Amino acid sequence: MYVCHLFILKNLQIGKQIMRLITVVLLALIFSAGSFPDAGDSIVGEWISFNSDGDKGIVKIYKAKNHKYYGQLIKAFDDNLDHKLRTQNEPLFILKEFEYKSNNEWSEGVVIRPKFGDRYRGRLKLKDRNTLEVTGYLSIFSKSIDWKRNS
Repeated sequence: MYVCHLFILKNLQIGKQIMRLITVVLLALIFSAGSFPDAGDSIVGEWISFNSDGDKGIVKIYKAKNHKYYGQLIKAFDDNLDHKLRTQNEPLFILKEFEYKSNNEWSEGVVIRPKFGDRYRGRLKLKDRNTLEVTGYLSIFSKSIDWKRNS
């Protein structure tokens, strides 16, 4: 009988140690979950943009509080567009409301042509760390242009 009680007590102690270990591991996972970068954040940063008109600029892509990605033109290499950028009171967006889907692709957003204000359905695809393919869609037509990361 005494051996049976010792066996039960020993198993209870081992069970408590296992529960402590599981608790510590779970707490570590919970607190570290916020420290891993979101896969969609790989496009965050400054990009040298090109468009079909041959205009270039620097677009800063960031993740907003709504967890969507926006691209703001921060420097234009076209004199007229640069003047517009410096004189207007609000930011000039090139990309709006993109959502990260998977496999380095963002969609459900809008690509805006800054000179004329034309808006197109858009898709972004990160080809490699330094090349972002920006595609605008109008009906059944599409146009893709590669942007380069501004180092």
